[in-house]
Amino acid sequence: MKKLLFVLFFVNVCAFAYSQTSNENPSRKPVIKFSETTYDFGTINEADGKVSHTYEVTNTGKADLLITDVRGSCGCTVSEWSKTPIAPGKKGVVTVTYNPVNRIGNFNKTITVSNNSDESKVTLSIRGNVIRTQKDESKAKNGSDQSLMTIAQLIKDAREGVEFIGNEELIKRINANPKLVLLDVRTKEEYDAGHLKGATWVDRGIAEFTLARTLRDSNAEIIVYCQKGNRSALVVKTLKRMGYQNVKSHVGLEEWMKADLPIYNFLGEVKMVKPRELNAAINPIDYYMDKK
Repeated sequence: MKKLLFVLFFVNVCAFAYSQTSNENPSRKPVIKFSETTYDFGTINEADGKVSHTYEVTNTGKADLLITDVRGSCGCTVSEWSKTPIAPGKKGVVTVTYNPVNRIGNFNKTITVSNNSDESKVTLSIRGNVIRTQKDESKAKNGSDQSLMTIAQLIKDAREGVEFIGNEELIKRINANPKLVLLDVRTKEEYDAGHLKGATWVDRGIAEFTLARTLRDSNAEIIVYCQKGNRSALVVKTLKRMGYQNVKSHVGLEEWMKADLPIYNFLGEVKMVKPRELNAAINPIDYYMDKK
């Protein structure tokens, strides 16, 4: 009888302890709460590219909330989320990006948010309708994209904001500064055919890498030239973005030669060289011909 009473007493104590634990645990757990779980993008133009929406999440519990993973129902969605624990009462975010390219029509995608709360998996959703305008449809069919820059627009953009100097100014600067860096960014063939005296050839595609390695003086005076000033303008812009403060472009070797100023190659001064109407990109093999 005593043994039976003892067993009953022990069971009651355990049940009470379990009851107390069950009642207390929820108050020490995180609780995930989204301000919304569905978002409608409405109508999306395919040509406008990716669209994104950010869901706000609040931890309304009493322990840190941790979002461990966010997965979309297809590869068309990419997600970013708050990676650090969200303290009680604080907020975090889940940002979902949808790529509409080649996905014309209605879409409805789900995103599963895994976390350490009792509601360990929360489902969000996005929807919308992707359209392709008549203009975009035409471009897709004939392969012509009118939004691409023309040669004239490209040249204008390259030269915009670049300071150009003329022949007299270049000569003045060369004579005044023996440490002036004069760069020829044309092709190697063009440079070998004839260049300004004292110029160093640097391939336009690697000019910035070459200077970053060899010229660590941001105040060095640099003058860049090419045939017409377009390629050199692109190099000048890059060098300025890199931090070189005193860099300019010459108006071009074409203007130098029109003024009957000397150019040089490995044989010395070249006097009978004249550029053709075609440029080096179109006719690189025998770009130069003599006046005869």
